[in-house]
Amino acid sequence: MPATAAYQSFAARGVRGAHRAVTAGHPTGSSLALLVGALVPLLAGAAGGGVVPRIRASDILVKSYIGAVGFTTQTTWDYADSETGERVRPSPLDLLNPTRTSEDSSPALRIFVGESREGSRLLLKEYSRSAGTLAAAELTAYERLLSIQRATVSLGGGARGAAPAARVPVSQLLGYMPTGTAFDASLFRAEWRVNMGCEPPDSGCSWLVFQWEGLRTAAGWAEAAVRSARARANEPPPGPLARFAALFDGGGAVEAAAAEAVARRSRYWRGFALALVRGMVGSVAAVHAAGLVHRSIGPACFGVSTLDEREAATLRVRLDNLGFSLVAAQAAEDELLVRRCAIARAERREPPDTARPPSSAELVALVERDDLRQTGYAVLEVLLKASEVHCDTAPLAPTASAGGTPQAAAVAAAAPPPPAAADGRDWQALLRRLVEDVYDGDILRFREYCAAEPRWREAVALLDLDGGDGGAGTAEDGRLGGGWRLLGELLSDGSDAQAIALAASGGELCLANEIVQRCEWLRLRL
Repeated sequence: MPATAAYQSFAARGVRGAHRAVTAGHPTGSSLALLVGALVPLLAGAAGGGVVPRIRASDILVKSYIGAVGFTTQTTWDYADSETGERVRPSPLDLLNPTRTSEDSSPALRIFVGESREGSRLLLKEYSRSAGTLAAAELTAYERLLSIQRATVSLGGGARGAAPAARVPVSQLLGYMPTGTAFDASLFRAEWRVNMGCEPPDSGCSWLVFQWEGLRTAAGWAEAAVRSARARANEPPPGPLARFAALFDGGGAVEAAAAEAVARRSRYWRGFALALVRGMVGSVAAVHAAGLVHRSIGPACFGVSTLDEREAATLRVRLDNLGFSLVAAQAAEDELLVRRCAIARAERREPPDTARPPSSAELVALVERDDLRQTGYAVLEVLLKASEVHCDTAPLAPTASAGGTPQAAAVAAAAPPPPAAADGRDWQALLRRLVEDVYDGDILRFREYCAAEPRWREAVALLDLDGGDGGAGTAEDGRLGGGWRLLGELLSDGSDAQAIALAASGGELCLANEIVQRCEWLRLRL
């Protein structure tokens, strides 16, 4: 269709929220802590089951302001021919008919450091009145998670020697603390501005209280690697004895030591990357197994216990930010989801049947595929950004997956330039455009494109490893490595019609766990 007028907007397939990274903010006043005044419960309906306790405001000390968090809403568009009504696909270069659009929200919540009466450090989330539905959704999700955990403990409590119930890898919610009118006092608001360096809370906002587990996320790995590289650059040069010894062997010992340092850094990088991906995919599978879909997965949603590449063996990953989550049993209450299912049925050319509502399996299949796809793009973004930093601070050395073939060069020449780690662009949108629009979901061709970029060689080499024989699959022999096969499963056919067609083939929310179970690449030990 050469003319843009030949397209008409058919439908928005889905709207998905993804949390943006925390905007840095620090108090400019004194460090005097403020004791939050009396509050009244506004989330009693969401927490009616009593599983999540209500925390008295007088037991919490708000000590400092960390920052604000917003989210990005992404809408995926389908188009139909204006004459025939047939679905058409605009060119990836057609800026007037985009495949997807994004819109940033204003800050929806703020994060504070708090302290309990016992002296335990806390993380406090303050949801604005306009984001009350996000607070209620997160609270509902934790109600379910804690109910399942308590039921598991209760059922297994009588068994002698029974293993403790496995905890779902999410942040630990301690309770909720909704606000009343106590924040309206002019004296309180003036003191807050002076001591916190930010605007005071408004009446009607909602607070969730979490155990302090740090602010490190998977999105911060590349930045942490930059700081490590700068620290290494500031290390003092070899001492006089080392330089004197180098005169007798022509510098061989120094070169060997440098080569060993580069190899050691590469081993640390790959080991940490594999452990991080294992934790990211595993945490999504665990949340799905609990009957929840996240619906806003991005690198900043994965909290990590460390960003030190030498501590891969002790790395713990948790899934945060459940404000857009949905309990699978409540999927039929989501009007947008029901509409998406109807559009997908029309795409499959099913006869209209207004009397038959969408099945739970069909509805859950749509958001399950969304979660898996978002996880795949989060993994890609984390690996490629960290690889750029690693390769920019290490000598360039040829590898088995350097991708120096004429085919790879031709692919790279025809494709858009790779995104830079620090240019502030939307990696998720760029990667989706590459995988889905430019390469039409062909992971082998996308791998060739990545292999032609020297800054991504470390990520490509890791993904090329195969879990079966420990070797590497490359585009030259037509065999993808285990990491690329994992991405292929996570990023597989993104159509809603395909998702609901496969909905009846298995149980609800089982795909992530099945992928983890059969992926040998995730079980590699480097």
